[in-house]
Amino acid sequence: MGVVGQSKRVLVVEADEAIAELITLILDESGYVADRVSNVESALHYLQGEPLPDALLLDLCLPGTSGISLVRACRQVDRWSRVSILVLTGRQALEFADGLAPDAVIQKPFDIDVLCAALDRITQAREPAFVNAAGHPYGARSVHVG
Repeated sequence: MGVVGQSKRVLVVEADEAIAELITLILDESGYVADRVSNVESALHYLQGEPLPDALLLDLCLPGTSGISLVRACRQVDRWSRVSILVLTGRQALEFADGLAPDAVIQKPFDIDVLCAALDRITQAREPAFVNAAGHPYGARSVHVG
């Protein structure tokens, strides 16, 4: 893999320690600066600090508070609204309320090159980029992955 991330900072929010560690290592090797937390509360605490990450890589199924609440918080707090959000999900279809859609959605299992390309795209431009595991784009709001 080449250096794609250009030192972009990514916060990985994933409850599964093995998956979080693997994603973090791969992102680091791909040129990103990756940190990780395992739940929404830790992510909110992280976002209080400086510098803000360029992107959140977020699993929606987290213990305690759902990842959707983190998307909502990021979209509603001015300071956090510039943070791009890439959602990883095992769900076949997702719908997001107006103004609460993430910048990209990728279905698990995913190809790491597709993940890095989506992260690079959403940290460059703020246009929604919904893609499935094969990298095929979808329109905003109602996302069918798989």
